[in-house]
Amino acid sequence: MKDFSAEKREHKRHSARVDINFQFAYDVKAKLKFQRSEGDVDNDDLTPHSAVSQNVSSDGLCFISDQKLEKGAPLHLEVFVPTSKKIVNMEGEVRWSEKEGSEASVKKRFNTGVHLRSVEGQLVQETVYYDEVYKIVWSAVLESILGTFRKAVQEKS
Repeated sequence: MKDFSAEKREHKRHSARVDINFQFAYDVKAKLKFQRSEGDVDNDDLTPHSAVSQNVSSDGLCFISDQKLEKGAPLHLEVFVPTSKKIVNMEGEVRWSEKEGSEASVKKRFNTGVHLRSVEGQLVQETVYYDEVYKIVWSAVLESILGTFRKAVQEKS
């Protein structure tokens, strides 16, 4: 498993275990070209794959799946938030993907880090902010997965 403690991260990671479906994202031109040459390429790119998140930050997430992903690959993610019946759609790019455990392990599982670009069509970078009152960096990513931190803090008071 990737050791996050030794890394310098821009934003704090929050533990979050949610189910995710992901598939490779293509623009319209790429989809049309792919459909025309469907017999020559791997249809697996269009198949949704399952994953489970490990942690989330204000602009990214880490998940475990049985797929090794290439750095830079664009992804479409459907995040199933347990506290909501709504599926949250996100777009992002693979930053890294590494095999979990030893090379000798039979079960292939991969930890993958994704930099998120949009949540429900809204650009993530436009939603990241530092809350002076609660001393935390927050965004639409965290809001959609963890809920509102203000509400949780106020309920504890």
